[in-house]
Amino acid sequence: MSNPTMVVLHLTTGQVLAAVAAGARTPTVDDLTGSTSLHVRTPAGTVEVTPELLTSTTVARDADVLTRPTSFRVTSGVPPVTLTSALTSLPGTAIGAAGAACLSLWQAGDELEVMHDTLDNGGVLLTGTKPPGATHRLVAPQGGSLYYDS
Repeated sequence: MSNPTMVVLHLTTGQVLAAVAAGARTPTVDDLTGSTSLHVRTPAGTVEVTPELLTSTTVARDADVLTRPTSFRVTSGVPPVTLTSALTSLPGTAIGAAGAACLSLWQAGDELEVMHDTLDNGGVLLTGTKPPGATHRLVAPQGGSLYYDS
């Protein structure tokens, strides 16, 4: 008998946004997003992440990841999915390593504005220009926790 697995959808920076146990099937990003977007709920609202920003990875099934996927990230270590802090509000302090890559996914009406940032020498995300009409965002530093900002 094989070990049960699940598929996680994650950003290139490692943060898991969704997880699904699909039995013997291995659904793709397009299968799980309907080829449109993945709706990620934050306390500020929903960010609709487009499929081209997502990667699917098959890992051992874990009930905690299935229950609260945004509290985990994909790593190259063993186990491949590791716990981070739960989705929280973006602090004004360090959120990652100095110079680390960071994605900001701004929700502006029904559009997603993607910004590629770099953390400063203290690991802090500098406040950039908010896109017109943007109301809130997901912030994903390389190898760190997932944050929301409004």
